[in-house]
Amino acid sequence: MINRHILRTKDDVATKQTPPLLQHVMNGDFEAANAYVLALKQSKPTTFQDVILNATAGIETSSRRRWESISPLAFAAWAGDFSDQPDQRYMLNMLLRHLPSHYLQRAIKQLQLMQTSGTKQFGEIRNMMSAFQPLDASYASYDYHFKTRTNEERDAYWNQRVGAAQRQLPCFALQEFCRPTPWKPMPDFMNLPAPPRHPKLAGGTPLFPLSDSGLGVTFALYHYGWIGGEPTSGNAGMTVGFNREVLRHLCETKKKQLVSIIQQHIATSSTPATQGEWPQEASG
Repeated sequence: MINRHILRTKDDVATKQTPPLLQHVMNGDFEAANAYVLALKQSKPTTFQDVILNATAGIETSSRRRWESISPLAFAAWAGDFSDQPDQRYMLNMLLRHLPSHYLQRAIKQLQLMQTSGTKQFGEIRNMMSAFQPLDASYASYDYHFKTRTNEERDAYWNQRVGAAQRQLPCFALQEFCRPTPWKPMPDFMNLPAPPRHPKLAGGTPLFPLSDSGLGVTFALYHYGWIGGEPTSGNAGMTVGFNREVLRHLCETKKKQLVSIIQQHIATSSTPATQGEWPQEASG
């Protein structure tokens, strides 16, 4: 049974204040999200917790991926913006750190559901890191048909199919893609600090905001072992294979880390969850 929505609290203030936080989380803007929560803790000390766990309806990311209903906490889990290491500059870690212990059961429930069954949004099942699947498929097609396509066909597929799949990734995944850490040998994502939150392409052009970016139209990203950039399809052909392997390794690492985070916080939680869960979809 797929769980569809996270219950919204009855607090009107929390309901109105959740969308700005969710937008910061979607944008991968750690500094803005943390500052927003800190300000709420000062001005709304009795409701700021609900803002973190509250779901917002009808919101979309900068890549125009729409969500029927999602909380800031659950989106950070879906995006993979977390670590089970002490670095608190990951989004999910920061949100959890701000929650009092008696709210952790609600948070754990949301994380467990995102880890397992996920959420159904506009008929699409979205669980943790599911946005990587179209990109993996586009890499496979690009590699398989590389020798049979002309340079023009390779350029078109690279820019418009691979780039479009990358554009649908969470902003955090794009930040990870553009981190300067070498990808040869395979990076140790388990122990890396958070990537730069405002990445730049080769040449210094900012990647964000995506609304001003040509990603998926005029270029696609690659990581050539030590940098991120926007190559021609010919150069990209030399990097697709290990880019694909590294991103698969990243996904597997994040799955393990989320399990670890859930286990860590189960040990420190106290009060049973009473609200904030996804209700079951109505049958029939």
